[in-house]
Amino acid sequence: MLNENLVETMVGALLSMDLADSLKDPKEAQRYADEASATFTRLCEQIPDGELTRYEQEAYKRLAKDAHEPQTV
Repeated sequence: MLNENLVETMVGALLSMDLADSLKDPKEAQRYADEASATFTRLCEQIPDGELTRYEQEAYKRLAKDAHEPQTV
């Protein structure tokens, strides 16, 4: 069974990396992307051996699903 908190945090880090591209200041965008990437890497390091692929697939699947669902504020 996947750790739901870990998967959701991975999705958040992936979203942050995508959002960095929308920042107007290139230095700020790079800093934001670097921080998100470092967070994603740290999360991956917490995943048990042999489970990384499952976690990554689930995170990307949820990211794609979220992109196609209407967002409410």
